[in-house]
Amino acid sequence: MNEYNQILDINGEWVVGDPTEEGQRFRKVIDFGNDKKAFVESTYTIPQVIPEKRHITKLAFKQRMTANERIAIRTASESDPIIFDFLDLVSDATYIDLDRQDTIDGVNYLESQGHLAVGRANEIITNEISNEEKA
Repeated sequence: MNEYNQILDINGEWVVGDPTEEGQRFRKVIDFGNDKKAFVESTYTIPQVIPEKRHITKLAFKQRMTANERIAIRTASESDPIIFDFLDLVSDATYIDLDRQDTIDGVNYLESQGHLAVGRANEIITNEISNEEKA
């Protein structure tokens, strides 16, 4: 059984490809061979795209910062309870979710306090995740 990407719409016109609009009605052609065909009538729904999770290991998260940045942040945590709390959460985490708001807020706070150069928070959060970094 072969399914073709040709679509016979409800008005009888052939369209090559797939329907593209939510709620569009169509008939899909199914070829059974030996000139036997069937039309499957349906309504197109946009498939849900589930975004890939942006989880990295704790080590990978720390390695996104330079040694000097990590040392400055650990030193600052001795006198800044917000940094201390953020590092505590990182140490207790199973992995780091780069899309979690508390992760984003924590890294932005480090930048706002001068422990990361301007723009570094965005790099740490948004850089592409390598296979080695994936949790």
